[in-house]
Amino acid sequence: MIHYHGTPISPRKYLLEMKGKHFCVSHAHPYDLETVLEIGQSVMFDNGAFSVYTKGKIFNEKKYYQWIDEYLCHPHWAIIPDVIDGDI
Repeated sequence: MIHYHGTPISPRKYLLEMKGKHFCVSHAHPYDLETVLEIGQSVMFDNGAFSVYTKGKIFNEKKYYQWIDEYLCHPHWAIIPDVIDGDI
């Protein structure tokens, strides 16, 4: 099983010490993306829809797909957006 480290990670020195690890970058908080693309083994792109939902905003699916478009190739992968409106 691959363990993905959620970002952002600070202080910056701790992130840089994680060279060679796998990372998760959220569309809602993409601050470390360029760094983890350089130092990481792979990146899992999280759509950030839940973060948007908890703020009462509307998730922009088109922007998410535009954001991941240039990065989405092996070994990187992305979580597709889902609907967050259930009553459970």
